[in-house]
Amino acid sequence: MVWQNGQTKKHSGFTLVELMIVVAIVGILAAIAMPMYRDYVIRSHLANAVNGIGATQAQMEQYYQDNRTYADTGNFVAPCSGTYGEFTVSCTGTRDATQYTLSITATTGPATGFTYTVNQADTKTTTFGPAWSNATVQNCWSTNKGGAC
Repeated sequence: MVWQNGQTKKHSGFTLVELMIVVAIVGILAAIAMPMYRDYVIRSHLANAVNGIGATQAQMEQYYQDNRTYADTGNFVAPCSGTYGEFTVSCTGTRDATQYTLSITATTGPATGFTYTVNQADTKTTTFGPAWSNATVQNCWSTNKGGAC
């Protein structure tokens, strides 16, 4: 645009095309970053599950050393419960003098549906929640989306 005195006017600001390019770039970065961040948050919560079930397993073995049974005896109750963050530990299945199965499950938070189990023979299982495809991993407690131990 030329003014009356012959000088040209400089335009300031952004055009709509420039603005749309920036919005598209931010959208692409967000589409990549958000799933990665969500997985990171879930993995950080899974540490509570692994620590909780490991601690309860150690308590069950100590109980067995003291009482020679995994079952409740008289005034002594086996340590089959506890809460670790949003995870809750419980004894599942048959629990008697020679066997037990512990399970820890999240019912709230980003790790909802994730379950870890272990028995007296140290057989471990991981069941991922719906955030990670509900897959099951045998023989370990996995905290990786791919199921690696």
